[in-house]
Amino acid sequence: MKSIVSLLILTSLVSCSMKDNMNKTLENSDNILSNSDNLLTMASNSRNSQREGSASLSREEYWDYLVREDKSKLEKMKFAGKYFKAFEFQHWTGSNGDSSEKLQVMLEEAMLDFLPNLVTLVDKYKEANVDLSSFEITDKISNFKAHGLKAKSVVYTLAAIAYKLDEVSKNNKTGKSIYSLIEEILIADSNGAAYVGEADNEVLSRKDSVLFLLKLRYQASIIKAMEAIIDTDKIKKDPKAAFIFMNSNIIPTERREFELGALNKALKVKQLFSRLDIDKQYYQGETTQKMLMAVASLTQPIEGSITAENASVSQVRLNNDVKELRDITLNLLK
Repeated sequence: MKSIVSLLILTSLVSCSMKDNMNKTLENSDNILSNSDNLLTMASNSRNSQREGSASLSREEYWDYLVREDKSKLEKMKFAGKYFKAFEFQHWTGSNGDSSEKLQVMLEEAMLDFLPNLVTLVDKYKEANVDLSSFEITDKISNFKAHGLKAKSVVYTLAAIAYKLDEVSKNNKTGKSIYSLIEEILIADSNGAAYVGEADNEVLSRKDSVLFLLKLRYQASIIKAMEAIIDTDKIKKDPKAAFIFMNSNIIPTERREFELGALNKALKVKQLFSRLDIDKQYYQGETTQKMLMAVASLTQPIEGSITAENASVSQVRLNNDVKELRDITLNLLK
């Protein structure tokens, strides 16, 4: 009987010991998991801090290059694109601490960072006393002699910023750009929506500068496209010869697609202005109107002249591009 009691006591002690060890093991596992979570959080925060710091430094560098007077029109276009791609929200991943709340903060900070820079540039433009309608954003048909290098640099800088406003990075997972953020805020305001954040207040308190930039985006996009549509040196002598859009040796298919995209940028701005009930006279320049009317005239005689039965694939593609060009042009002229 004593041996049975002893065995039961021993079994109980072993069981308690095993239970204690199991509890300690589970506790240690919890600690390990907790420490792992902390390490992952720290690593995520560190990566995000490094990303944000790197992006901020890159933006400052690109902006400094962008506003320099010795940079050409093409260089300013390049640096404007790099500048917009360097905003933190462009590199939001949706994981590793990149929550939806974090994204909202990034979007707010982007607007708070960009708009003061924009206002400074617009003020410089006003100081230069430049009539925007006298500039065509191309060296070929612009006359800056009366205004000097400073005015030329300011106009080219603003044009580059306006044109690249919708630039997105290759890895952008948000579907958003500075342009889309501005568009959302302006439309919400026109619909009577209440302000929901600092970005809204920033855009609306600087609305004059924002609308000016959109006006320049409309004009710069059209003029950018016209560089691959009309040879302005020939337009008065021989309008048909000036219509280089159809010359595949000069303007290949890829370039045509690019320039059609530029015109679509202008059309999108026009649609936004219409939604905001802004009169056409505010943004339609005399020169851009003349260019659009010339394109409408030049595309009319050739519309439908090429069909799949009597032409090569490239000819059909060209004809389709010309039809699209005409459709966009007519919408811009409405």
